[in-house]
Amino acid sequence: MSTSFSNSQANGVVIADGFQGPSGPASFPSGVTQGAANYTAYAAGGQANATPLTEPYANVNVVAAANASVLLTAAVGGQEQIVSNNGANNLDVYPAVTNTINGGAAGAPVIIPPGEVVSFLSTVAGAWITLGPIEDGGSALPSASYSTSATAPVSNNVALTPAQVTGGVTSVTFNYTGAASAGYTFTTPTAAQIVAAIPDAQVGHSYVLSILNTGSGQTGTVTGGTGVTVNGTATIGNNTGREFIVTLTSLTAVTLQNIGGWTLL
Repeated sequence: MSTSFSNSQANGVVIADGFQGPSGPASFPSGVTQGAANYTAYAAGGQANATPLTEPYANVNVVAAANASVLLTAAVGGQEQIVSNNGANNLDVYPAVTNTINGGAAGAPVIIPPGEVVSFLSTVAGAWITLGPIEDGGSALPSASYSTSATAPVSNNVALTPAQVTGGVTSVTFNYTGAASAGYTFTTPTAAQIVAAIPDAQVGHSYVLSILNTGSGQTGTVTGGTGVTVNGTATIGNNTGREFIVTLTSLTAVTLQNIGGWTLL
């Protein structure tokens, strides 16, 4: 995939033509301009001298060496930065020294392979989460997927299948309509099964998983299969839904980070 940026004006905000993030135009801290630009990654890599990304739409078109590096702006909450790797090698994207990406160690990078685009979202100060790749020229998956199941819990457990928690590049929705007589668990597939279900799976790949509970009459609690870690609130009451950011932290480990729940009408 090749991505090029040209600027246009829309409602007073400079955006990249044909290239809009999932959350729309965002507000950015002082010193960060609202527009798009091309960047050359720091060839020697590392955080200290990584090329700063000062625009919300960053096309890194020169990645001269493996793990050449760029640096996100400081995460202050309510931000989005979209980074495209149009270079020839893997690109390391670093947060600010004290910031995190996908709940990792402070200052630790994520890798964007050549030809992929990732959206970095900051919902709270000091932390980024990733969505993407937004576009993946080699992916066989649609952008979004939806599935449903009415299979009753077995021993108070609903075993989710890989197809129910994968299938979309950016978003996956699973609607549980089965009947239950007591509280139960939603157990995810193993990390290995999730990775195997994603074509050309890459470390750092993330997407939104929405689980709806529309028929059980009881509360379900999401628990992780082998190699899967569930962070934050995991309960899903009757006629409610909950969203998680699913991240491949390695090819043998997956995290589900709760980002909120809602009541269904």
